[in-house]
Amino acid sequence: MQPVILGDLFHFPRDNPNWLITRLIELFAEYPTVGIYGNHDCFVNELTEDDTLMVLQAGGHLPLLSDEVWLQIGIEGQEVVLAGTPWGKRFPPPDLNPAEKFGCPDARVVWVTHHDLKVSGYESFGRIPIQGIPGVDCVVNGHLHHPVETVEKDGTRWCVPGNIARVKNSDATSKAV
Repeated sequence: MQPVILGDLFHFPRDNPNWLITRLIELFAEYPTVGIYGNHDCFVNELTEDDTLMVLQAGGHLPLLSDEVWLQIGIEGQEVVLAGTPWGKRFPPPDLNPAEKFGCPDARVVWVTHHDLKVSGYESFGRIPIQGIPGVDCVVNGHLHHPVETVEKDGTRWCVPGNIARVKNSDATSKAV
């Protein structure tokens, strides 16, 4: 298994306690993790040196995926490429050709994102329609707070797992969308 942060590791982009950063460094040393940044991880619409997540990335503790930085791993004999698009960046990237870009024509491609998708329960907020993306087997999106049923469109599976932890107390009793 490969741990992947889907963005919003922090609720606030700055001034997080040092004990938390230290514990995350220890955790990521034990369980190497990759990820992308979300809207809560950055004070402006992209990650800067003043944001807490940049400390983890700059220190080599949390490599951040993009269409230029990816991870190639083997899972049960299958080559898998993990790439991503963080908050505020265009998705899917223009002229995306995963087989050519990653040099692995037989690899399965899993793309992690942090965007407003047009999925069940989020149709009025969503800006990015669910569509097939040639060469991308699965998109896993981290921006939406509640899990959404997985959808397949033209060969691309779209997964929205929701938050790993609640953001506010009322989320503990609310129903999933």
